[in-house]
Amino acid sequence: MHKEWKKAKLWMKMFLFLPAAYISAIRVRKKDFGLRFEVARQWAFMLLRMTRTRLEVKGQDNFPKEDGNLLVCNHQGSMDAFVLFGAIDVPFTAVGKVQGAKIPILGRWYKVMEMVLFDRDSAKDSIRMVRETAEVMKKGRNVLIFPEGTRSKKAEMGEFKAGALKPAFLAKCPIVPIALIDSYKVLDEPGGNRFVVGVSVGKPMLFEEYGEMTTQEVADKIKQQIQAMMDKKEG
Repeated sequence: MHKEWKKAKLWMKMFLFLPAAYISAIRVRKKDFGLRFEVARQWAFMLLRMTRTRLEVKGQDNFPKEDGNLLVCNHQGSMDAFVLFGAIDVPFTAVGKVQGAKIPILGRWYKVMEMVLFDRDSAKDSIRMVRETAEVMKKGRNVLIFPEGTRSKKAEMGEFKAGALKPAFLAKCPIVPIALIDSYKVLDEPGGNRFVVGVSVGKPMLFEEYGEMTTQEVADKIKQQIQAMMDKKEG
């Protein structure tokens, strides 16, 4: 019961900032993408402070010097996107469920950040997502994707869906593995007063390394790399 009350209080605190977050989204919607990203980061930092979450970030120097990469990350909890905005200083957008666009305020930010949204239950829309994501990366923008497709709400990862890696094949771009550690504890299992969330960025896998592999083989390889970073952090 104590955990549920702490979780409810966290959500109530966040709701107090919703009007300001909406106005902020309206004001920056036509600005340069880099500025929009920085404003989104400031909101992420505010939420991290509100939830007393401290980030431990490793491997930022592993990011390729050129943009247009596929960022592949495990998906632990409701806080993941905010954690990544706070941890990564390289501008990026993301792939998300079309249902997210219907969420008040958050949906507005989805649009401001030009997220690639799709219906997971539609094979046709999934194909469109793959093509659109590839085009976004070809134009020089980094894109984040969660291959599990949904939050695990625990330390263990779920299955990595091979289709999530297809945009990288079309764009022939580097794939950057990112590991989240204990992100789920902040909002999905809040049991303490302070939280430490780890974010580890691994070495990118270049197209020259994975071009001859199957999407499933690449998905398995990236998952192994993320697991290794998680094990190193927790060990």
